[in-house]
Amino acid sequence: MSADSAADVWAVGYDDIEGDRETLLLHWDGTGWSRVISPNPGSGWNELHGVSAVSPTDVWAVGDSSDLMTPVHETLILHWNGTRWSHVKSPNPSSEFNTLTGVSAVSPTEAWAVGLYWDQAGIGHSMVLHWDGTRWSQVKSPNFGSEHTALDSVTAVSPKDVWAVGDYQEAGIHALILHWDGTNWSQADVRRDR
Repeated sequence: MSADSAADVWAVGYDDIEGDRETLLLHWDGTGWSRVISPNPGSGWNELHGVSAVSPTDVWAVGDSSDLMTPVHETLILHWNGTRWSHVKSPNPSSEFNTLTGVSAVSPTEAWAVGLYWDQAGIGHSMVLHWDGTRWSQVKSPNFGSEHTALDSVTAVSPKDVWAVGDYQEAGIHALILHWDGTNWSQADVRRDR
């Protein structure tokens, strides 16, 4: 869910319709919720997991999609221009599974999306995508653990101050916090107070 004002709120998810999944985008206009028509590029699976509203004419939603005839899941990014939602091309580093779980935008030329992808051995790797006003591109991100690293959520404060959270697995599951300083991602210390 994301809001840029009390009369402009978006919520995302998916609908199960006869075994297929379709994107679900709901909008609050200050008096009520309504469903807004949205693209479904996959013929069998379309899910949205995150949304970020910059203004009434600039909203991003992210998730994943796949076709009935292929098991490959691809990243799914949709954009709202104030009139309609459109599907925007996005990177897919894996030929197996790609998903985006969070998105954060601070301006028309600055947005971040996070998630994970699987390699051919089934190991999950963190995925970070960046929007520069023209296109989405993958940004190198750290990975920890021998089994998976996944990012679930992201918050961008400015182009030089972005936070992402998730987890990694190495002899158990561990919390993961990453920070972008404008040049690189680094791991933040997680205190274990009890």
